[in-house]
Amino acid sequence: MKILKSQLLLCGLSLILSINTHAALIERDLVQGSGDGLLTLDTVTGLQWVDITATQGLSNNNLLAGDDPYQFIYNGYRLATLQEVQQLFSNAGVRSFSGEDPEQAKKTLSLIRLIGSTGTDLKITGPNDPYDGPATLFYYADKMVEPFLAGASLAVSADSTLWYAFTGEGLFDFNFSNPNIGAALVKITPVPLPGSLFLLGSAIIGLFGSRKFSNK
Repeated sequence: MKILKSQLLLCGLSLILSINTHAALIERDLVQGSGDGLLTLDTVTGLQWVDITATQGLSNNNLLAGDDPYQFIYNGYRLATLQEVQQLFSNAGVRSFSGEDPEQAKKTLSLIRLIGSTGTDLKITGPNDPYDGPATLFYYADKMVEPFLAGASLAVSADSTLWYAFTGEGLFDFNFSNPNIGAALVKITPVPLPGSLFLLGSAIIGLFGSRKFSNK
């Protein structure tokens, strides 16, 4: 019995460690059961991200006034910070610069599909230009440059070999709006436990419970 308990405890620790060391971005519905996929939960940080397309073309003042259809600010969402945007990139496996790397292009494309493509094909002057595939442009709150906002870009070339991920791009005031740019909105959300961990916990409780019962 002691050996079995030890094995279960070791399995539990392994599961917990695997949860903490493997980033997982999960698509969720804003309207439950609708299949809209307008939310992305980062299970590492516990931040829930709103799809960029849901705020595309809206200024920060529009959001503060509740002019968006979902009134995100009134429902507990706020602008993400630079550090949170960079952490999202990191948890998605995306490095924050550009170059020719099919693996990075694949990860960047996956992140674009999760948080929404604004339909903009970035044209970047440089050796790797142009990026003529999917792209996402958004602004976030940068505490270093208040009262201005900063921008970020994600883009992948049509042949999925070039990738571009950049933060700190441009400065915008609270009235700035552009039909190809949205807002990075986040909210802290409880992260659900994986079913395997729940079952393991139940098994451990059952074992200790049966031990206690047998000792009576």
